[in-house]
Amino acid sequence: MIRYNETSIVNQLKNDLYKNFPERPSFVVDGSKIDYKSLVNSYYNLGSGFFFIENFDKILANPEIYNGLNQRRDKLASYPIAIIALISPTTEDLFIRQIMEKMPDMWAYRSMLIDLRIQDYHKIEANRSFKITNWENSSVLGGSTMKEKINEINRLLKRIGSSPQGNKKHITSVYEQVARLYTEVGSYKKAIEYYLKLEKLYLEFHDNAKLGTIYNDLGIIYSFLKDYTESEQYYKKSEELRINIGDDSALGTTYNNLGGFYNEIGEWDKALQCFLKAEQLLVNSNYKNGLGAVYNNIGGFYIHNQNWDQALHYFLKSETLRLSIGDTQGLAITYFNLGVVYYNLNELSRALECYMKSGKILIEINDFSGLRNLYIRLIELYFALQDYKKVIEYSIAIRDIELKFPNLVKLGIINFYIGSAYSYLGESAKAFEYYFKSEKECHELGDEEGVTRALYHIGLEYLKKPETVGKAVDYFTLAGYIAFKSGLKNQLSQMDYMLKPIIDKNGKEHFMRQGEIFYESWVKHF
Repeated sequence: MIRYNETSIVNQLKNDLYKNFPERPSFVVDGSKIDYKSLVNSYYNLGSGFFFIENFDKILANPEIYNGLNQRRDKLASYPIAIIALISPTTEDLFIRQIMEKMPDMWAYRSMLIDLRIQDYHKIEANRSFKITNWENSSVLGGSTMKEKINEINRLLKRIGSSPQGNKKHITSVYEQVARLYTEVGSYKKAIEYYLKLEKLYLEFHDNAKLGTIYNDLGIIYSFLKDYTESEQYYKKSEELRINIGDDSALGTTYNNLGGFYNEIGEWDKALQCFLKAEQLLVNSNYKNGLGAVYNNIGGFYIHNQNWDQALHYFLKSETLRLSIGDTQGLAITYFNLGVVYYNLNELSRALECYMKSGKILIEINDFSGLRNLYIRLIELYFALQDYKKVIEYSIAIRDIELKFPNLVKLGIINFYIGSAYSYLGESAKAFEYYFKSEKECHELGDEEGVTRALYHIGLEYLKKPETVGKAVDYFTLAGYIAFKSGLKNQLSQMDYMLKPIIDKNGKEHFMRQGEIFYESWVKHF
């Protein structure tokens, strides 16, 4: 039972539950617009999962409803459903006294009364902008900071140590939280350790529904670890259990995740088959949250095949569904993908609009990994729009993310973007500065494609002045030699305009000998 002072709290609560319990169906009713019969029929039809009652204070003002709920409390309690009653800002009397008077059974669960508030909400909203300026205590994961999640893990582990050994239900609940938190902070091996402990407990309890969830989650984790054999095996175990149980929404979730797995290993046709199975199951079970994700993933299949019209069709379906259920985090992904589609349809203003919608959400939920990917797309878009100052702005924003959260993105490509933008702006000194940074960083990482790209553009910069044309030819030769040596066909194609006259002048053999000399000197330099 939750009282709140801002609707954003309700949306965040729903998003967190959908994210952490994707296998559980949900249903939302409005206490101000429903009668007793419709309410209980919706509840029984749901069968299991989360049952949200918005404007619950209106239920307390309707004797027909609250008396009916009191009379049928035993039947209601027999369903594995979590009732989440949402109370908008009201007086303290309504929140506590009337609940006690009108629904005494609910009052017995007074430890589950929660008062959630955001202070100075509008002031916070007014100060938000589409630029990251404050990194203190930020988390790439969104929501709580990394430090807070690690502290919570330690607190939960202490609870396990102090828990009576016979209280397996309590230990199971704590293991679930610990496994989820280890996954969120990226400690995948520790997460696996606790999921395997949960597996033993659920086998002991003969709880196949929970086992199906554990195997689904292990499939996700092993996919993160690039252990695709283990990942597929766990997804298949989850699929088998959920088929036997007959839980359409849970099985649909497994097929959606299995489709994502096949995407990752490049088996696109298998991925589409899984997504279509998931779609049918989730339509049958009216699981809108999962269906929004499936439509998004089908759209991704059509992006891969460059079928932009079909991709647009599915992303718009995903947007509609996710808007209808308030799936904010999912909307950030769908808007990002819509931006990609509109960019490829050459509808740049629409692409920018969708990217901005995605960015606003990603900043609100502190998803800096998502922002990294978005900023790369914005850089691509602003190059197309010839707004090079924006290219620099977003490149610097990505660089700041990398410095705060290492290994999200390689700095070599970012510094290359900055160098290219300065080159277009006619600031050669700055262009050289960032191209040389890119060259060094790519070399240190063993990124030969990045090295070739940086060297070639250094050559293009030298070509702008007659007195440095000789230097330009040397850099083109070095870049071409590395590309030939490494078999970088795409890079060679892009450099062909400059390389062809150099090779035609003295022949390919002479070109490669000269390139090798430059290369040996270049390696010694580093």
